[in-house]
Amino acid sequence: MKTAATKYFQKTVSGTKKYAVAASFVKKMAALKQELQPNAQRESQLPSRLALRKHPCHLSLPPLTLPDHLDRAAIDYLREHCLFSIKHLNQLSAKLNNFLHERPILTEMEILEKRRVSQAINNPPVETPDDAENFEDTNQSKIDDVLKYYSEKSISGAGRSLRQNRNLILSGWKPLTFNKENSQLYLVGRLAPNFATACRVLYEIRKRCPLFVPRSLFDFASGLGTYTWAANTVWPAGCIREHYLVEASTHMTSISEFLLLKRGKGIPPSETVFPGVRHRRFLPSLQINADLVMSGYVLLEVAGEVERMKIVENLWQRTSGFLVLIEEGTKAGFSALLEARDRLIKRGGEDMHMFAPCPHLLKCGKVGMTCSSAVRYYQLGLTKDEAYPSVENFSYLVVSRGDWRRFASPDEAEHVLPRIVSTLPNPRAPALDVDLCLPNGDCERVTFSRTGTDRTLFFFLKNSAAGDIAPCLRSTEDSVDEEAEDIDDEERVEDEADAVEEGGGGK
Repeated sequence: MKTAATKYFQKTVSGTKKYAVAASFVKKMAALKQELQPNAQRESQLPSRLALRKHPCHLSLPPLTLPDHLDRAAIDYLREHCLFSIKHLNQLSAKLNNFLHERPILTEMEILEKRRVSQAINNPPVETPDDAENFEDTNQSKIDDVLKYYSEKSISGAGRSLRQNRNLILSGWKPLTFNKENSQLYLVGRLAPNFATACRVLYEIRKRCPLFVPRSLFDFASGLGTYTWAANTVWPAGCIREHYLVEASTHMTSISEFLLLKRGKGIPPSETVFPGVRHRRFLPSLQINADLVMSGYVLLEVAGEVERMKIVENLWQRTSGFLVLIEEGTKAGFSALLEARDRLIKRGGEDMHMFAPCPHLLKCGKVGMTCSSAVRYYQLGLTKDEAYPSVENFSYLVVSRGDWRRFASPDEAEHVLPRIVSTLPNPRAPALDVDLCLPNGDCERVTFSRTGTDRTLFFFLKNSAAGDIAPCLRSTEDSVDEEAEDIDDEERVEDEADAVEEGGGGK
């Protein structure tokens, strides 16, 4: 029997035969076209890209920049507290980014397997990667948190020497200590991408659920307070009246407090830019909940699946509206989110509803692979290159307490539409190969030809990106070909003329 991953890459479906454009998409695009192009003479004229970006299915954003106040505050902090040169800051922050991006995820059983393997090795030398030597820290208490779930019998006898080699056993996973220097490097390397990814995820919530306006924010592992800035950028500043920021590192908290201070003549020194900002070092009681609960880039910092799921369940109990989890767009980050997704589906209760990116509650069709989106951004002022925006890949999970459709607009699509999980297609090609995650739990590669596909749908797809919603519905036929369908080469040649005539280009 073929695995999901094998079937996913070996099956290509004809979008012309198996998919039809969603009626809600046609209706919405016609309304946007009339609103933005009231003087259009040709009925068949394609909508503008502005109309495309206003559609709820189009979730990609242009390159994002930091808010002016945040950008100036970050520069002021580095000038006052950092002794490194700009060039040295860039080099060290790049190493930190590489270290964070390459972090693996380890379960308890994988850790025990490393222990068994190390039993056959007689005190091998511990090698530390050059990129991580300045950032690795062996936190013995976190290692013990993993080992306490297993009997001491597994490490008795000859295993006694293994207790002395735990650093070697966990050489693939080491928690990062955010001291003063690492916190400053994190400010340089991660402030802008973290802000951009949060804006992209929150923008999807606001665009698809315009009636949802959060009044409180709970940010676990808040770090630099970036998500506070992102939430108050996506929603009007002032609508969020309570901000609970939980961060264990005192150095990160001090930077966050500095960035959130309001500056100007006659302003009290303790007044913050946003109302109700409260920093905490430890998780408060469960009586404190929030409309919007967020946590980013924290699951890979936790030793073992048991502790990770404790955090997820704690955050879910505090959620009254939406729970947002963001991780690196790597296989490890996606695996951590799959753990959280499975736990929420199993123990989240009947009031747990999946919002994004999954269009279903079934087993993920991309298990063993990576499902990520991308966002473009400009770095903070000291290191900004106006001509070339950077790209950040990320994975995310958003669930709601209660049906999220109560916040949606009346013209929200009646059907659950597929999600695009492939990168930006070649807009000049005569046919587009798009990977779709379907509401039935399957993933398949679909080919949409230029001549056989609805023109507005083809225009949408060629300007789409991973994470966007595909405004099309799969045929309800009972029999679906399991083998790959060959695309007619002659049709591709004939479509090249239309490709030249229509031109095209990505965002």
